[in-house]
Amino acid sequence: METIKLEFPEGIVECNILGSFQVNDTDYLALAPQNGEDVFIYGYTEQDEKIELRNLSEEEFTAAAKEFQRILEECEK
Repeated sequence: METIKLEFPEGIVECNILGSFQVNDTDYLALAPQNGEDVFIYGYTEQDEKIELRNLSEEEFTAAAKEFQRILEECEK
């Protein structure tokens, strides 16, 4: 599984990339820390094979999380 490292003030967290998806033509990544059960969702762009993450507003996060949940439910069927 492909991974990405996130840098936080507390240290570096290695995450599995669960997948990418779109909401309203905006790209998002769902990431799962290897040492936990949370899922992080970030907006992203990819340029020259380098991924650049961006934080989401609360409103944008809510829409992206809702779509990610819908995708998970579809996979369970």
